[in-house]
Amino acid sequence: MTASSVSGSGTIGGGLKIAAGGGSVIVEVAEDGTIAPLVVTGAFDLSAGGVVELVGATAKLAAGDYPVVSASSIVGTSAGWTCECANERYRYLVRVSGGNLIVSVVAPGTVLIMK
Repeated sequence: MTASSVSGSGTIGGGLKIAAGGGSVIVEVAEDGTIAPLVVTGAFDLSAGGVVELVGATAKLAAGDYPVVSASSIVGTSAGWTCECANERYRYLVRVSGGNLIVSVVAPGTVLIMK
């Protein structure tokens, strides 16, 4: 399946490709500050780039890593991906680890060392 925008949690059977030119993954932050990731049973192709939009109870987010999409495999890298969130208390970094697209929520001034 190719999509320019996906949202919600649950499971997509098969693969998911973000449309050429980029797209968006809209993620709901629950009232308890958690995020239920979207599960893709096949490959998730994020090579076109895009934006992760955090919506909902974003004021409840704490610093940490939040998987927003979990897939059997990831095609591409997080280069070209950004995160938008109304909670300006933190800064947001989109990255790939294993079969997950992750949003890292960090306090301003925090140094990240990535290997």
